[in-house]
Amino acid sequence: MVSKKKYRDILTERERKILEAVVRDYIDNAYPVSSRQVHSKYMQDISPATIRNTMYLLEQKGYISQPHISAGRVPTDKGYRYYVNTLIERCEVENSIYEMVERELFETTLDLTLLVEKAVKLLSKLTNELSVFIAPMYTSGILEKIELISISENRILMVLEVKSGLMKTAILSIDTEIAPRKLALVTSVLNERLAGIRLGEIIDTIHERMSDIIDDVVIKVIIENAPAVFDMSCIDKVKMSGTTNLFRKPDFKDTRLLGQIVSTIENGTIVANIYKNRKARSGIVITIGKENKREVMKDISVVMKDYLAGDEKGFIGVVGPKRMDYAKAIKMVRCFADVISHVFSSR
Repeated sequence: MVSKKKYRDILTERERKILEAVVRDYIDNAYPVSSRQVHSKYMQDISPATIRNTMYLLEQKGYISQPHISAGRVPTDKGYRYYVNTLIERCEVENSIYEMVERELFETTLDLTLLVEKAVKLLSKLTNELSVFIAPMYTSGILEKIELISISENRILMVLEVKSGLMKTAILSIDTEIAPRKLALVTSVLNERLAGIRLGEIIDTIHERMSDIIDDVVIKVIIENAPAVFDMSCIDKVKMSGTTNLFRKPDFKDTRLLGQIVSTIENGTIVANIYKNRKARSGIVITIGKENKREVMKDISVVMKDYLAGDEKGFIGVVGPKRMDYAKAIKMVRCFADVISHVFSSR
């Protein structure tokens, strides 16, 4: 026997089609949807009266609601969830989109800061939402090699490369001029003793590993700056683009609340936990309204996917109103995550 709750969650073919029409129309126009609109725009073969009765049943089942007595209907969180669950597997990314995004990101150096800048700006532009990029915790990344390059009499450019292919640069100031041969020797020693070791371990043990040459002026400066130099997680841990996209949407008339939302998103741990605490479908995690578990985020949706940088994992996604274009968001987030993973694995 089917329970009353399960029965309420079973939709007929007509109910599914009308719910999809209501969601799509509300996403496009941001106005409550009437039965006459559904009839004239989507289902001219079904009478407005039949559509009105079906919409009443959908309201009773909790999929749509009526904000005002004289208004049409709008989707509830439950309605959006049903729509997204039926949509997610159908959102195939066109090859032309993959090629465009791949071309843009492959032209970018593997310096994390530059990659983040380009990725978040492009994703925000293509989705018209707030894009969010959360960098991996690179303290667990493995150092591939170090290069030291003299750029002036008392300044050295230090280039780190981890096994994912990511690079980081740092400029170190030295009190005295360093001869090229001496710099090459120090570079050789650093690679001999540090290559193949995790960055976090280097930060903790570099003093001991260099204890016999700690008086060397270059080594001394590197040890003093090790926490900053070898910690890639401090580079743009959370990067966002497209805040103005949200300000322009009718869903966010309360600018103070929108400011609180942006501040919350800036805490990358919150967004990362949203992903980790939900089972991903095809790698994509979508949280809608109250599913975000925070009062300040009850009117937004988050579409996220993880990407791989070598053996490290980060997250990329978009944040917008519950009325966001989910089809476009799912396609673009999936595309960017796949391309970023490919960029790192191919270098």
